[in-house]
Amino acid sequence: MRLSVRVRCCRVLSFRCGSPAVSATELVWTVSTLVVKSMDQIELPGWRIEYDRSATVAMLARMPTSGPDSCHCAPCKNWAATRRNILPVEFQALLEELGIPLDREIEIIHFGRLESGQHFYGGWYHFVGHVLEGEQELAPHLRVDSFAWFFHAKPALLTDASAGLPIVQLEIEAEIPWLSNLPEAS
Repeated sequence: MRLSVRVRCCRVLSFRCGSPAVSATELVWTVSTLVVKSMDQIELPGWRIEYDRSATVAMLARMPTSGPDSCHCAPCKNWAATRRNILPVEFQALLEELGIPLDREIEIIHFGRLESGQHFYGGWYHFVGHVLEGEQELAPHLRVDSFAWFFHAKPALLTDASAGLPIVQLEIEAEIPWLSNLPEAS
């Protein structure tokens, strides 16, 4: 049986067992294998997210290069060339808070060139945490100009580095210009 405990701060737990139903051996084994970890929370319009920044940093450090930096197609190279300029400051601050470097997308998808001349992209990042309130279908997408993001608790493309961790997927949608030196994708 696996026991999950959430607390707001890390603390040493000590108690005495007076119940004859639990042996001292079982109690010592349970307490010695129980890991109590603190998570911070962030509230955004329609969302309440719990996250562990240090666990996210450690997980992402164990992952190989991912997303557009591991791909050689023109749309991925365009995203990689423009991400620092097109990600809104508010979104960059959120990534920093969650412990996600700008270049650690799990996946980037180019949906095509729009009539406006912009290119429509989607993609996602992963972090350690939980969606406490809100879910992709039920809560609003957060938006700055032509960039939107939302969260959900059903991540795709998990890696070995995230095994056993509660992962939240931070999805993005963006309309961006073609700025790379490669021929423009249609």
